[in-house]
Amino acid sequence: MKKIILGLVLSSSVILVSNAQADQSYIRGSIGQSTFSSKLVPISVDDFLVELDEAKGNDTYLSVALGMEINKNFSLEIAYNNFGEVEDDVFYIQIPGDSLTIDLEAVLSSFSVAVLGKMPINERVSIFAKLGLEKWSGDYKVTITDTTADAPISIKGDDDDTDFFYGVGLSIQIDSSVSLVAQYDIHNFDASELDLDTELAVFSVGGQLKF
Repeated sequence: MKKIILGLVLSSSVILVSNAQADQSYIRGSIGQSTFSSKLVPISVDDFLVELDEAKGNDTYLSVALGMEINKNFSLEIAYNNFGEVEDDVFYIQIPGDSLTIDLEAVLSSFSVAVLGKMPINERVSIFAKLGLEKWSGDYKVTITDTTADAPISIKGDDDDTDFFYGVGLSIQIDSSVSLVAQYDIHNFDASELDLDTELAVFSVGGQLKF
């Protein structure tokens, strides 16, 4: 159902943006930081069920968005989001003569469509809330390193799905065409391929240009 909704909204977005007047369309480039929190379900190692920690980390976030201002209170935009990569040990144990480490790597990106509801504070400053859908994709690798084994064991997978996301932000208008935008967004991805749940908190700043 979410994929159908995403397809309809994306089609509407393309039509709206292509038909927008010059002073209604905008493009925005953003850079920021993604904070990852990824949780794997327990896995079996040598017939033992191992409970894993969360993989946590930060990486650089990059985004390009194309949007249309419907009116002073609402905008519609489509975007490409590169969330970067997280790599972290999710399990480590050491016993005499042996140690076991389980490491998780994840690389994530998405295409998104969102509706922004804006509230002007004054002539130059506005705050906004965002609700959207995104088609995300991820590449994953779990590496199990046992010092008594000949070589590490790697389990690779890739997954994609459609999920909702939301956020808030602040826009400061510099002149009639240029604005500075700060945003804080929350994304949740459920990767069924590896039974992996990922939450992303993203803070970014960017420049927005009307055309």
